[in-house]
Amino acid sequence: MTAEEPRAVDVTAVFYIGKPPRPWRFRITDEEGERRAVQVDRVITVDERRLYHLVRGYEYLCRCGISGRYRELNLAYSIEDATWWYRGSRRDR
Repeated sequence: MTAEEPRAVDVTAVFYIGKPPRPWRFRITDEEGERRAVQVDRVITVDERRLYHLVRGYEYLCRCGISGRYRELNLAYSIEDATWWYRGSRRDR
């Protein structure tokens, strides 16, 4: 995957009262145009910050399983509009 603009993704997440949501899995479109399910194995870091302009959210670095291999991917969650964003892999950033 190459560096690109953040894009909205469908995420299955667990929400706890008073804590950031925890992503469980999500779907992305790969280089061949296929939709792939990505399992979040572990959340490495989660930081609350302004994602853009005045929109607050959480930025995640996750260890994810894709086609039997593990990669570190970046996700973001917008608190204001409850939207998840795929922000690329760690080596992209």
